[in-house]
Amino acid sequence: MSRTRIVPDKNRFVLTLLDIAGVYVYSHCRRRKDLLLAKVRYNRLIDVFLRVTAYSLQSHLRTTVPDVGQIETDELYVAVRNTGQQFIVPVQAKVGRD
Repeated sequence: MSRTRIVPDKNRFVLTLLDIAGVYVYSHCRRRKDLLLAKVRYNRLIDVFLRVTAYSLQSHLRTTVPDVGQIETDELYVAVRNTGQQFIVPVQAKVGRD
């Protein structure tokens, strides 16, 4: 199996964000994956990086798609652009050797 390595583009600026959820939320996360998803949700990273307003719709969705089979994602967001266009953003979290 080949591995994909994502490397930051040196021609882009660095955006520093404060981690606003802090110890009150993170101390209750049982798994590192839950911690990662909490950081994405509470620091509104979907909003920042996609330049939309995103709302967490559902966590851990498992369903069946015709002609594909069973699919699973960790979190679904409903996103809205400033034009009013709406779309779904699936988020899959991986930590460690996942």
